[in-house]
Amino acid sequence: MSSGSFDHFANLFIVYYFGSYIHLDESWRGYNQNCVYSKFYYITDGECEIKVGDTAYPGLPGRLFYIPAGTKHSFYHTNDNYITKHWVHFKIDCGGESIEKRYHLPLYVDVSEDAGLQECFRTINLPCRSQSDELRRNAKLTELFAIYLSLCEANGSLINSTNNDDFDKVLQYIKDNLNRRVTVTELADLLHVHPNYFIRMFKGKTGMAPVKYVNTLRCETAKILLEHTSTQVNTIMQQVGFEENSAFSHFFRHNTGYSPNEFRKRFGKHQ
Repeated sequence: MSSGSFDHFANLFIVYYFGSYIHLDESWRGYNQNCVYSKFYYITDGECEIKVGDTAYPGLPGRLFYIPAGTKHSFYHTNDNYITKHWVHFKIDCGGESIEKRYHLPLYVDVSEDAGLQECFRTINLPCRSQSDELRRNAKLTELFAIYLSLCEANGSLINSTNNDDFDKVLQYIKDNLNRRVTVTELADLLHVHPNYFIRMFKGKTGMAPVKYVNTLRCETAKILLEHTSTQVNTIMQQVGFEENSAFSHFFRHNTGYSPNEFRKRFGKHQ
């Protein structure tokens, strides 16, 4: 995160609802739930699955799940190795706006070292006997969320949300640099995000991975130039990022079924 990003938490509001440390049995299951509160699950033993959309994520010991309010999800055991977990339900926002509008947060992080998580959960779930106890509980809940964010930062999965204007700049950058090899890392750096996250984000916005998008654009650009101009094939080859005739010819035939010269003879308007 950049230094200015810390302003995003200036109006942080977080409040505890309920939670516990529990060993569950075969009756623990829920399908297509859409809770009004956010959840943390920290699994210490056993196996389960948390399903969001069409994707099921294994729930394993040492895995911390964060499920934002409003996320439609399912949870269930996959065998008789029933889970033991810390859990807490809570509300969190920044100035009335959800955290998810400011950051893309992963559904889970793997915890290699406990990092104070169990102590946080135990303290959060202690009975409150006074207003000061409630204040301390919410402070500990804030600490728990901070630990989750630090784990996200450590593995590169805490990402500033990216608006469409920023993403359009990426697409224009690809178009402007079609004559050379553009790497995923280079594109991710334009948005100051981790390459692994960039690939997921790009696919979500375009329906295809960055490499496939670039290759599709290369092929379509070459087809337009072959069909509508008299530009030499060698020049077209260079304009779409190839240095060798054989590589370009193989690429073009693989994607169209024709060699560049065959395509021009069949479809060209400048015969």
